[in-house]
Amino acid sequence: MIKKRHRGFTLVELLVVIAIIGILIGMLLPAVQQVREAARRAACSNNVRQLGLAMMNYESAHQEFPPGVNRNKVGVRGNNGLPVTPRPSNANQGRWIAWGVYILPFAEQNNLHDLFSSKTNSFNDHWWLKTDNEGKPLGSYEIPMFNCPSDPKGTTNSNYTHKNLVPAYYGASNYVGNAGACWIYQSARTSNAKDWGPLSRNSRTTFSAMADGSSNIILLGERSSRTEAESGHPNPRVSFGAIWAGFLGKNNTYANGASNGQERGVEAANLGVVYNLNALDWGVNGRRTPQGLASSDHPQGANVCLADGSAHYLSDNLAIEAFEQLAAMADGRVVLDY
Repeated sequence: MIKKRHRGFTLVELLVVIAIIGILIGMLLPAVQQVREAARRAACSNNVRQLGLAMMNYESAHQEFPPGVNRNKVGVRGNNGLPVTPRPSNANQGRWIAWGVYILPFAEQNNLHDLFSSKTNSFNDHWWLKTDNEGKPLGSYEIPMFNCPSDPKGTTNSNYTHKNLVPAYYGASNYVGNAGACWIYQSARTSNAKDWGPLSRNSRTTFSAMADGSSNIILLGERSSRTEAESGHPNPRVSFGAIWAGFLGKNNTYANGASNGQERGVEAANLGVVYNLNALDWGVNGRRTPQGLASSDHPQGANVCLADGSAHYLSDNLAIEAFEQLAAMADGRVVLDY
């Protein structure tokens, strides 16, 4: 009886098949990654739209946009020295609570907003040491709407800590308000009204103040959690990112155990110094990422929401002049293509 030979793969054939599979996987992985990033970018764009919608609903209820932040330094970086409604009983005493808190009732976060109000004595007390009834710091809540899914550093901001709180970190935000095309720490801000943005210190911006038209003004922009060093700045100085709840006091907060808490948060972002705008530093995905208005972990651009509620993806190649015009809400210039 003759046995039949069962012919199998030779070693060469097996290696060829493995090589082909490896090539196909190598070709497929970038496509899968691109699809995943496209989905993350779409989710981020949706976050921007939802935040813009919450802003619009706030404006409808109060006839003005929320402030970038309520601060107690009257007359600096704001359209009006008085904090917005709801305001502390002392009208000149802002408690460093930012727009991220004020829009919570319009983003299906009523309970968290009410907690802030009750625990801060109707916004009369500082917020950063306040906790809920279970001892969880109010500012440590992680709100998905404030987080871009492409940002690798997650939903908490390790640049903001407090030695008396557990957990020590505050909830991160990848979205910041537009303070305008000027350096937000200069008192000259009050004299450069044409360069203001809608969200600044103690601002009470109305649509009538947006002389350039709401469709030509950035309301809020995306911000990556990258540091200045990670953004390629040759002389990196700061690493802030953003948090959604507001500003933190210098003497009460600690940034990674370094200097005593920088006064940064979700308050507002800017484009740098007026008449000295450096595209490398202040452009989209510029080297001053932790302070800038539009940066992301998406490829070659970042999401922004305009004051008409529409979301747009601004390219890294956007001219700094066009970016400046989109940041200023009453400079009277025609916005270049973007």
